[in-house]
Amino acid sequence: MSAPPSTRDPSLTLTHFQGLALDTPIDIFLPDTLAASQLNLLLPDDISSDPAFTFPALQHWLSRSLKNLARQQNARHPHHKIPYSLRAIDIQAVDWFTKTKLGFMKIQAKLETDPYVHEGEKEAKVDWLPGAVFLRGGSVAMLIVVQPSDAVGENEKQVIFTVQPRIAAGSLAFIEIPAGMLDGNSFRGAAAAELKEEAGLEVKEDDLINMCELASDSSDESSSETIETAMYPSVGACDEFIPLFLCQKRLTRRHMQWLKGKATGLRNEGEKITLKLVPLSRAWREGARDAKALAALALYEGLKGEGKIPDMPPEVEAEPADLKTGSDKHEMEPEETVMPCKRRRRRESRELEIEAEEVD
Repeated sequence: MSAPPSTRDPSLTLTHFQGLALDTPIDIFLPDTLAASQLNLLLPDDISSDPAFTFPALQHWLSRSLKNLARQQNARHPHHKIPYSLRAIDIQAVDWFTKTKLGFMKIQAKLETDPYVHEGEKEAKVDWLPGAVFLRGGSVAMLIVVQPSDAVGENEKQVIFTVQPRIAAGSLAFIEIPAGMLDGNSFRGAAAAELKEEAGLEVKEDDLINMCELASDSSDESSSETIETAMYPSVGACDEFIPLFLCQKRLTRRHMQWLKGKATGLRNEGEKITLKLVPLSRAWREGARDAKALAALALYEGLKGEGKIPDMPPEVEAEPADLKTGSDKHEMEPEETVMPCKRRRRRESRELEIEAEEVD
């Protein structure tokens, strides 16, 4: 564990950021375990007073933080009289996805006011804010609502969930809506890629509805801050933000049945994903442990109530090639053949009970 910033010298001090001079210099502390080659990947322009951090999550977090701290200059800001300043960033740990790609970062940010005498006290003290942050950057999540091609109105709408191991939750079968990290793509581009990867659905970026944008209220005072128009699932200690997209598709009944239990995901990246279809009316219960699902369903219902969600498109999604050729062997027995068998067994059982009663 890195020592607190106050007990060691900073690795560098920022006096500028993105070409602008900082009112308060920011001390940067780097972990002792960071190899020279890794430091060069994080700061390719060498250590300077105006570094360009290559880790997007750190760069974006710092940019947002400085812009919002600058808003304290407004006389109407709640912290205008006693403003906070970002004085130091202690990069305590980093996690590399590959030898050249940084994945996660844990930092301790030092945000405090200048010393002042609090009411009822004699000595000047600073006010400070908790600054532990797990940096991982943005993700995207998709609420996929599908409906049989011959269904009308709201009938038989279902939501596609994924079931996969989530070790952070200690789970090997966590139920959630499809999601994935941003990896240099636009929000819609990343969402479209995840839909193809996890659900096997081909979508155009323009077909995706950003429900967070639809729900945003430009008249809200909080919108004046520089933050993402997205859902923040754990804002107490993590920078992750997740735009929530809606994808609506009409599928053949055979296609919907084929999706049930289908294995997807990138196995070479450790993904082991199984699809699960759940009636829309029960989706809130099935996804009750998934913050993404609950937020997406709440937005869907709220926006639909305001008439902002378009009707299910009339076009029917083309069936996958695997389904047409019958090469995918995971397919379950169709419901239309399973259900009559169950009814027949129940009827036969009842007939036996009646015969037994007549004998008695």
